[in-house]
Amino acid sequence: MKELPEKIWQRLFFQAVVNQTISGLACGKPIRGNVAFLGGPLHFLPELRKAFIRTLNLTGDAIIAPEHSHLFAAIGAAMNTEDKTDAKVSLEDMISRLSNGIRMEFEVKRMEPLFAGQEDFDEFINRHSSHCVRKGELSSYHGKCFLGIDAGSTTTKVAVVGEDGTLLYSFYSSNNGSPLSTAVRAIKEIKEQIPDDSQIVWSCSTGYGEALLKAAFLLDEGEVETISHYYAAAFLNRKWIAS
Repeated sequence: MKELPEKIWQRLFFQAVVNQTISGLACGKPIRGNVAFLGGPLHFLPELRKAFIRTLNLTGDAIIAPEHSHLFAAIGAAMNTEDKTDAKVSLEDMISRLSNGIRMEFEVKRMEPLFAGQEDFDEFINRHSSHCVRKGELSSYHGKCFLGIDAGSTTTKVAVVGEDGTLLYSFYSSNNGSPLSTAVRAIKEIKEQIPDDSQIVWSCSTGYGEALLKAAFLLDEGEVETISHYYAAAFLNRKWIAS
């Protein structure tokens, strides 16, 4: 496949983020009316903002992009206060508190702990340990393989499984600013380890970079993260399927 310019890869990646965000927020319903672009990513990444505008078919006054959009959350936090004279703190006092460690002057309402004690925790670990992925070695496997790539917002995960679900290869790494380059590194490792008489017969991507990696590697399928989680969980605990 002919290598595409970096600008096109960036556009594909931003489009993947937009598709994932819209599908998750809208849940299949149309997004209408004015749209305000707030927060750091939409402020500092104009191409991401353009991808949303293009996908939502926004024009004119429907596009709201304030000059200080990256500061809106901080501004809102500052405005979300009650007028209590005794609660006012000077800047000098605030700097002193932050410099010497923050100490709570009141008790926060807390949830009950997940585990009553060490015995309860050990029982939890033992119970969940019975649903572990069976592992094998890709270099000594002979047969059909299946490739899955999860391109997240900050990390990339890759797995190769055998016909019986055995995990033959796993990869986990920070994207380092380029999920595509990170995925290429994993694919090269797979190529080095896979025997000549084994072949990858099906491939799928998920995560924020689902569309980008599917297009880049000509994968067979792209799937939503929640459905991918379900398939893995259902395979490890077949009782869920029966119920």
